[in-house]
Amino acid sequence: MTTTINRAALRKAAAAAPGAKFDRQVQLGQRLYPDAYGRAVDSLVHRFVAHHADDPDLRTLARGDAPLLRGFLQKCGMSAEDAQVFTSGLLERDTFPRSPEAKKQLDALNYDRYRKECGGFEQAAPGIESNKRFWKEFRAEVPFYGERAIEQGADVDLPIVAIGAKYGSTAK
Repeated sequence: MTTTINRAALRKAAAAAPGAKFDRQVQLGQRLYPDAYGRAVDSLVHRFVAHHADDPDLRTLARGDAPLLRGFLQKCGMSAEDAQVFTSGLLERDTFPRSPEAKKQLDALNYDRYRKECGGFEQAAPGIESNKRFWKEFRAEVPFYGERAIEQGADVDLPIVAIGAKYGSTAK
């Protein structure tokens, strides 16, 4: 006995309840990630742990600092999108660290780019100071990820500099 699938009937049923499948996905997502930072933090931790599968000490430190990272993002009031960009940038720099020379060159170049984006030195100066405060707070509150990020050059990546400038004023 063969079963035939009436695709037209399936399409008609799906059109009749357009949000049903989406609503189930939203509910599942809310159970998995009850706060706005769960996806970003879990993504960073799981990919970091997979990347450093041969080092149990690093894996333990990464998992241990995950609640600290989540707390820091909440304290800053960072949006979920910015948190995802921030944590992706941290992981990218962990995967592809910068040399100290490249970091110095990029820092000067990004300073100039950020200044141009803001429209001048006067407009960029508060953002640069805010970014410095952000990284100082991040390093103090989330020591494992903060030290690694600064050591490997994540603090000079332009998208992360912009996030630091945006949320550094709220990191007190």
